[in-house]
Amino acid sequence: MKIITGVLPLVALLAPAAWAQGGSLDVTVNTGATSSSAATRGVAAPSFTVAKAPQTKSLPPIPKKATPSRGNLSSRSGRPQDQPQSAPTSVTVRPAKVAVDSLAIRSTRIVSGKILSTATRGQTLAVISEMDDLYGVLMVNNTIGWVPKEAMELLDYNTEITLASTPSEPKTTTSSGLADRSGLTERQRQVLREAFSYMGVPYVWAGNTRSGLDCSAFTKNVYSTIGVDLPRHSGHQIQVGRTITDTGNLIAGDRLYFAMKGGSTITHTGIYIGEGFFIHASSNHKCVDVDPLFKSYVNKLVAIRRD
Repeated sequence: MKIITGVLPLVALLAPAAWAQGGSLDVTVNTGATSSSAATRGVAAPSFTVAKAPQTKSLPPIPKKATPSRGNLSSRSGRPQDQPQSAPTSVTVRPAKVAVDSLAIRSTRIVSGKILSTATRGQTLAVISEMDDLYGVLMVNNTIGWVPKEAMELLDYNTEITLASTPSEPKTTTSSGLADRSGLTERQRQVLREAFSYMGVPYVWAGNTRSGLDCSAFTKNVYSTIGVDLPRHSGHQIQVGRTITDTGNLIAGDRLYFAMKGGSTITHTGIYIGEGFFIHASSNHKCVDVDPLFKSYVNKLVAIRRD
C-alpha cells in the first residue's frame, strides 16, 4: 500500500438546470466500510494509507420508461407537450458526464422542446431513465429533462434516492426499504442531500451563496445543516472533526482536503459520496460537480475529517 505523509497548517445527483428553484432529495448510497481508527484533532496530519480504488461493481440497468405526469401527452395527437415531465417519487440515479461542448436539456423528447438549461462539457447530470436514443435527467425541481445518449458518458456509480418534501423533514425510510439497506446514518443522509442540492451551482472564488461559491464555502454550507460550524477557509477546517488515516475507511460524508499545488498547504476541499467519488465546487468544471477520487485527486489528498 502507498503511504502519504503531509504536514498541514467542499452533488439527486442533479442536472445543473434550475438549482435556484429549490427542492430537496432524500439520498441513499451503497457504501463500503463503516468504521475507522481512533483519531485526534489538530493541524498536523499523520501519515495515512491510500487504499486501492473500490472495485467496479455490476450496476443495475437504467429504467426504460419514465413515469409521465398527468397532462404531458396530448389526448388527441399523442405528442409530448412543451412542459416538463414530473420525475418518479423513487429513482435510481446514474451520474453521467456531458461529452460535448454544449448540451441543451429539453423539457420533452421532441427536438423542438423548450430548453430548460444548457450544460457544458464535463458537467455531471443525473440520469434516471432512458427512452430510445435519449436519457432522462433529474432536474432540481423534480422534473425530467431530456438529452441525447450520444452526448453523455455514464459513470460507474449509482445512487438510490427518494424525493423529499423539505430538507428539514427528511425521510428516514421508504416503502421499498432503501434507506434501511443503505447503512447510512441520518447525518450522512442530510449531508449528501444538501451537497447534491448544490449540483450545478457556479464556482465563484470567495463566493458563499447558491448564486456562486468556492470549495470551502460549499463544504462549510453543507455541514452547517447538521450543526457543524466549520471555519471559512479550507486550511482551517481540518481543525474540526476526527482524523481518518486510511482511505480504505472512507464513508459517505467524510470531508476531503487536498494540496493541489503540491507540498502540504491545503488549497481544495470536497465531500466523499461513496464508491470512489466525491462532490466539490470545482474551478475546473466551473460549478459544483462530481469527480472520481482515486485517479488524479488521490495523489493530492493530504487530510480526511469526519464529523
